[in-house]
Amino acid sequence: MNVFEYLVKITPQATAHGSGIKYVFKRNEELDSNLTQIAYGKFEPGEVCECHVHPTMDECFYFIKGLGEYQVGDEFVELRENTFLIVHAGVPHRLEAKGNLPLEFVYWGVAL
Repeated sequence: MNVFEYLVKITPQATAHGSGIKYVFKRNEELDSNLTQIAYGKFEPGEVCECHVHPTMDECFYFIKGLGEYQVGDEFVELRENTFLIVHAGVPHRLEAKGNLPLEFVYWGVAL
């Protein structure tokens, strides 16, 4: 197993939710852990990941660039550079990129 990946060598793909793109560093089948994937994500301004739930997975995000808003349950979190966010399993959540620049982030899921 490779212990490193270069982002420029990873083929971008659509997210499972139909918005934005992702570059997957590692998938669950490549790891000996409860991580479901580790990826770099990018949403263009105005892109939205509609409200959804992961019943058996916590999802963590670290936002690198851009502005956005994350709805986690009934709470609205303003996203900006250097923001960390965790969405616990079973909690509805929705992501929206705002501003004039892409929203860029690293994220990973942990199966429970």
